[in-house]
Amino acid sequence: MTRLFEDLRYALRLLRKSPGFTTVTILTPAPAANTAIFTVVNALLLKILHVVVTEEQLKKLMADVPA
Repeated sequence: MTRLFEDLRYALRLLRKSPGFTTVTILTPAPAANTAIFTVVNALLLKILHVVVTEEQLKKLMADVPA
C-alpha cells in the first residue's frame, strides 16, 4: 500500500511540473463524456417520445411565431 501512495505522489509531482500536459490530460475526456451522456439521453428519452401534432395545433403554433 505504501508503494501505491509513493507512485501517486510521484505522478502528482510530475503533473505539477508540466501544467500544459496536465490541462490537456484533464480536459480531453470532457467532450467524450459529454457525447456519451447525450447519446444515452437521446436514445432513452428523446427518441422514445413521439409527439403527434394535429394540423390545427400546427396552425396555432405557426400563428404565434412572429414573421
